[in-house]
Amino acid sequence: MDAAELNGAIAAEKRLLDPAVRRDPEAVSALLDDDFTEIGQTGVSWTRAGILEALAAEPADDAAIETSGWTVRQISPELALVGYETSRGGIRARRTTLWRRRAGSWRAVAHQATRIG
Repeated sequence: MDAAELNGAIAAEKRLLDPAVRRDPEAVSALLDDDFTEIGQTGVSWTRAGILEALAAEPADDAAIETSGWTVRQISPELALVGYETSRGGIRARRTTLWRRRAGSWRAVAHQATRIG
């Protein structure tokens, strides 16, 4: 996998942070693998269905998500691990997402967030 392909995983992650995408279940669904799971910054475990529902319900005037420290690392020929930090409403978190590339498309497999600060 070359750098441009790996950067596609970062671009997919950034789409998931876009408020317009987050509130569109169809757009989010296209970015999540069928067996997607998440452990949120509060320690709550989420399923794909639960995340789709929760993101669709986010208020339109919710605070913007600021990001920094982006990294990406190839794990296998079809997997990449994206890492970064977020700040939203005064809450900071370190985040990692495992992305799988199939047929030229990146889909999130698992996400982990840990509150910091």
